[in-house]
Amino acid sequence: MKKIPVSAVVVSCNEGFLLEDCLGALQFCDEIILIDLESEDNSIEIGNKLATKVISRPKAPYVEKQQYWVKDKTKHDWIFFIDADEVVDQTLALEIIELFEQGIDKQVCQILVPWQFYFKGKALKGTYWGGRNGYKNILVNRNRIIIQDRSQFKFKLIEGYKVIRITRKGENVLHHYWMRDYKMLFEKHCRYIRVEAKDKYEDGKRYHFFKQIDHSFRAFVSSFFLKKGYLEGFRGLFLSIFFSGYIFLQYDALRRYQQKIKK
Repeated sequence: MKKIPVSAVVVSCNEGFLLEDCLGALQFCDEIILIDLESEDNSIEIGNKLATKVISRPKAPYVEKQQYWVKDKTKHDWIFFIDADEVVDQTLALEIIELFEQGIDKQVCQILVPWQFYFKGKALKGTYWGGRNGYKNILVNRNRIIIQDRSQFKFKLIEGYKVIRITRKGENVLHHYWMRDYKMLFEKHCRYIRVEAKDKYEDGKRYHFFKQIDHSFRAFVSSFFLKKGYLEGFRGLFLSIFFSGYIFLQYDALRRYQQKIKK
């Protein structure tokens, strides 16, 4: 497969069982950087085989912190930020290659790609995470966008630049093998709740009880009805309730962070 002037960045911790597929599908990128967070499995061995560079870093509360750290250390200005549990479908890789061969407008700062979530190995047809309408802001130009040190919404658009997206046509997707089981679902989201409150506060959001109730209710309605969580049966109902609860707990974390700031 042809190489394009893109630096792919993968952050991983003890995910050797995922890395071979993830890194193997990125071979169209001229540079592949694996940031390993103190793995005790075969992650580094796989990285040495399939990545162009392996960097060992201490663990952090969220992978985005490592992405922020590496943004000025890549060979190319275009950076492909991808998680170890994500795999670029070959048809999507070919479309990305074609985009770069044709030449990307100098006003483009970000490229969105179709995103397909999997829960316990099964593609999600509905819920907040599932369906065929999800896109991920995965390819960015570091000179045309602001990359922030935060857990969510880390890319800030600069006025005058634009975002383009690759339209989903069949299997041209980024396969996201999101959650292997219910235990992982709870552990990961509990970890993120603890770090998201600061981001929300800095964005100007403030706790309000009625907003907490309203937004939690709307989250369930959106996930189960508007985004067709009902297509997943009990799993869709559970994930929609889980999403609603997650929004509720986000507000609770914001409330506690506000109290801490005022002291």
